[in-house]
Amino acid sequence: MQTTGDRGFSLVELIVALGLTLTVIAAIFELVEQSRRRFAAEPDIVDRQQRVRVAVETLSRDLLMARAVLPYRLSGPTPDPPGTFKDDEVTIVTVRPAGEDDGVRAYYIRRDLASGVSRLMRAEGGGGDAPVADGVMSLSFAYFGDAAVADPADACSITAGGAELVTIGGSEFTDGPFCPAAAGAAPFDADLLRVRKMAVRIGVAGAAAPVGFEVTPRNRNQGR
Repeated sequence: MQTTGDRGFSLVELIVALGLTLTVIAAIFELVEQSRRRFAAEPDIVDRQQRVRVAVETLSRDLLMARAVLPYRLSGPTPDPPGTFKDDEVTIVTVRPAGEDDGVRAYYIRRDLASGVSRLMRAEGGGGDAPVADGVMSLSFAYFGDAAVADPADACSITAGGAELVTIGGSEFTDGPFCPAAAGAAPFDADLLRVRKMAVRIGVAGAAAPVGFEVTPRNRNQGR
């Protein structure tokens, strides 16, 4: 009489065993591949977070110390004329120590169509433009401030303002009245004096959604 040990495995048993072995091997390879993908993606995630951090910190620092915020490019070889509004560019004027000119910095996105590279750029004073962070695909600004004054004659005066801020639309920065500026500077729309807070959104390549933050400029809110 032949026992099970003597006759070996049947064909069905071998097929089942082979199938189980292949299933286990496939599961192991899938785990290895998932680990490899996560390991490969980790540097990209860290790099993206770093670019977001640099962009947010740079803009937040300058906006916080702003004496004036303009929704267009004031500096550089081709400045925008007064009464321009762009929701994806900003010029920040900051106060410097006595005897020094005010700091003037403009931020915008530069896109290279040939390479596909998009950068957050900074134009400082009359100097050249310099990159702040690569991979920044979008930039937008929204403005909030005091309600418009009823008498246009009072539009160029900074008042104490109210506690509740209202949204200042882009068209309000282009329709005047225009206030006279210091000697050698261009006039500006009176509604710029109403700005007390800004909301910024930055879109970075590879991120699921833009990063948003708000800044209340200190020098724009003193005495209010």
